[in-house]
Amino acid sequence: MWKQDGNRSLELTNENGAIVRFVLDAAPRDPHFEILATPDGRNTVWVAPPDHVWHYGMWFSWKFINGVNFWETNPKTGLQQGRNEILDTVIESRPDAASATIRYRELSYPNPDDPAVLEDTVVIRIERPADGRGTQVTWSITTKALADVELDHSPARGTRRP
Repeated sequence: MWKQDGNRSLELTNENGAIVRFVLDAAPRDPHFEILATPDGRNTVWVAPPDHVWHYGMWFSWKFINGVNFWETNPKTGLQQGRNEILDTVIESRPDAASATIRYRELSYPNPDDPAVLEDTVVIRIERPADGRGTQVTWSITTKALADVELDHSPARGTRRP
């Protein structure tokens, strides 16, 4: 059975409790799965573990946009350096709990007083696989630069930037 909290969250439950929960919240967290459970109810994701408090279960985030860190949060404030804004959220679920679709746009602002520089259009489809067990997630992101943008990442351990 699907439970929806407006355009803020979507949860799928079965006889073992919640097996999927997706939360759309850009402040302080990015949209993310809080729960992705096995058919017997064991959650496979962990939101904000003590050693990586900026990890939000299963989610997507750019690391650096124009040199600003969108991935990690400040341990004192719990906020990212950059700011995201979630727009145009649509959540559709089938009454038979066979599938649901979440759509939204996310704008990224490296500097709060400046216009957005990046727009992600996200479509997440949650459905039961053909064998009827578990949950299958398809996550699609289309990214559009709204200004000059440099996307970057942390170098892998033991390597240096050129």
